[in-house]
Amino acid sequence: MRLTVSELPKVVMQDPIARAWAQAYEAAPDACLWTAEDVDARMADAMRLLSSTVGRVGPKREGTGMPAYRHEALDIWFQQLAEDAEQRRGEKNRVKLRPGADEISMMEQAISWQARYLDQHAGVRRVYKTWLYAKATRRRFARVCNKIGWARSTANRRRWQGALLIATGLMRDEIPLQLPLHFEDMEDDDGMD
Repeated sequence: MRLTVSELPKVVMQDPIARAWAQAYEAAPDACLWTAEDVDARMADAMRLLSSTVGRVGPKREGTGMPAYRHEALDIWFQQLAEDAEQRRGEKNRVKLRPGADEISMMEQAISWQARYLDQHAGVRRVYKTWLYAKATRRRFARVCNKIGWARSTANRRRWQGALLIATGLMRDEIPLQLPLHFEDMEDDDGMD
């Protein structure tokens, strides 16, 4: 269902980025109607897929330069008991499905959007990348903002502006709307972002 500019709240239309999005939204074909929520869903999915595909980068664990810890026989026996209990519960026997070619290509496409559509807006790009980092590492965006020293309301507004800038570019370039392949499985990590 297509919105009209008159249906949008007045406070939204005071933002120049939102006005540009509204103009692109009215001019775009029906198959190319992107919203900030659609962009956020695709970007968050891409970051989660990227982090699950690439895995951790860096040392395997702390102290990798130290000699290995020497376990006593009793320690080894207790560890074996714990591992056996885990296997009986089935935690170790999960099947991990690898992403398909469609998911990988959608991820690569979404990752390129921030460089393509946010290059002229350094502040917005920085906040949006920070939000993507929070999604990829499954951290709460509010905590990341507090750690950096950003006001949460400003960070949320800039993240929203980033999503609108990307949505505007996608509609302008007539990129068809494609939601993540497992969109219905996506949960919101911290509820408010």
